[in-house]
Amino acid sequence: MRSSISNSPVERFRAHPGETERGRAFGALEAFFAAASAALLLTDRELRCTRVNVRLAAATGIPAEAHLGRPVAEVLPAALEPRLREVLSSGEPLDKLPLELRGRLYLGTFFPVFDESHGVSGLGGILIDITEHKRLEAQLRGAIEIRERVLAIVSHDLRNPLGTIQLAITTLPDAALADRETLRRIEIVERAAKQMETLIGDLLDIATIQTGTLRLQFADETAEAIAREAIELHAPLAAEKGLELVDETHLSGVRIRCDRARMLQVLGNLLGNAIKFCQSGDTIRVRGHADERSLVLEIQDSGPGIPVADIPHLFEPYWSAARGRQRGTGLGLYICLALVEAHGGHLSVASTVGVGTNFRILLPLG
Repeated sequence: MRSSISNSPVERFRAHPGETERGRAFGALEAFFAAASAALLLTDRELRCTRVNVRLAAATGIPAEAHLGRPVAEVLPAALEPRLREVLSSGEPLDKLPLELRGRLYLGTFFPVFDESHGVSGLGGILIDITEHKRLEAQLRGAIEIRERVLAIVSHDLRNPLGTIQLAITTLPDAALADRETLRRIEIVERAAKQMETLIGDLLDIATIQTGTLRLQFADETAEAIAREAIELHAPLAAEKGLELVDETHLSGVRIRCDRARMLQVLGNLLGNAIKFCQSGDTIRVRGHADERSLVLEIQDSGPGIPVADIPHLFEPYWSAARGRQRGTGLGLYICLALVEAHGGHLSVASTVGVGTNFRILLPLG
């Protein structure tokens, strides 16, 4: 079926103005031309204008009545005429053709108009002004370029001095470590350096995720070993805060193809959040099991829980809920979700205020 409209109601109305039904059809066309938000025109087979609306007149700078009988080449860019004649000869529409009128940018769609005998009797055109869209698009590109430059500074110019700080801390003389006050200050600097390193890593991760350049290094891994490593890394932090960290995984012999470092990052972030928000005496359980198709990992805590209104926002970038007095950058869970989905998996959360929170990772096997 050919994409077209018919102007026969208009012609019939002109021939028989007393016929009510055809008069209504003509009135509908008039109303459409008057109300349309796009610029519209109709031509005959010789590409002379037979009807335009006020928006086309505003686009060309020519009064609407002055268009009638005027060649399209005098209204639209003359270079379009060969393309428009192809529409008339082939009967095939021409979609989203870029053109410029009086300094403004448009996308034009041109289509054949058929008469009652199904022959091509003329051409119709719809021009949509995209000038503002293009301006906003250019602004967005500029903002993205600025962001990329800032991230380049973060990744290179900040990481180098941070590495120097961390190296200096590890090579301090024993005499400095003997003084209690000096040691306390060194520990503060060390914690701050680690926080900076984490933040820089998060910023770089979110950049690769949002630009579609995230790359994973897949390998055949042992699920049990990954879970155990994540638990062992966070056990000292949990113990320091008076929390019980319990390994309830049953993953013996389960193998998964994944990026080991990234999966440790996901588990580490979820465990770190649980440790951050739980209070002394709370319990954090790491659960894991697998069937023939899927691996399920869960981080369940008996902490304060998350308000229902906050849950839909948890995985949004830069959004952070105040659970207690703790706040973060709002990047961690967004990155976790992106990494799990990059593995073909799913990350979800269930929580009840005053009871606790459970994050659930579902990953495909095989």
